[in-house]
Amino acid sequence: MIDSLRNKDHLEGLTDAQEGLALSLHDAGVILFNFNEGFVLKSGLVSPIYIDLRRIQSFPDSMDAATGALIEQTKGLEFDRIAGIPEAAVPMATLVANRLRKPQITPRKDTKTHGIIRKIDGVFLPGETALVLDDLITTGASKFEAVDVLKENGLLVKDVVVVIDRQQGGEQQLAEKGLVLHAALKIKPTLQL
Repeated sequence: MIDSLRNKDHLEGLTDAQEGLALSLHDAGVILFNFNEGFVLKSGLVSPIYIDLRRIQSFPDSMDAATGALIEQTKGLEFDRIAGIPEAAVPMATLVANRLRKPQITPRKDTKTHGIIRKIDGVFLPGETALVLDDLITTGASKFEAVDVLKENGLLVKDVVVVIDRQQGGEQQLAEKGLVLHAALKIKPTLQL
């Protein structure tokens, strides 16, 4: 079925970048299924579907597709810095920041305790707006950890961009905190491919 889609018109609502990304993720073996035991997600939820976007760093074409789709999601957004959430999103954030010619920062999970002690790697000024970038969203918990670090250091955050929205409440949780989610792909239409 995937091969037949390569020669068809786009499914309703998919851009060139989105379709290319979905097909590339399939080729890279990013979406895994286990209908017996399922997979335990970071959120603690158990799902028959696991999305391993860390694999794409080994597939340059998939990385290019993800980068292009993420850049497409930034159109019309106002921001000064790109903040990639460690660890999975940092390689993608680096490529996106470079292509957009925007500075990159990385909120740390743990405060650096040697050399210069800090919670954010990179250079920024308080009052600037950071665009948060991550691989996917389920509940939004890891986004809040990063957003809190950014805000505690004087940065503003309005938007979060991800490769895939698992459509399990993350968008609503972000909205409750005044954040807008921009997803290159949503899981339900992607699985219908």
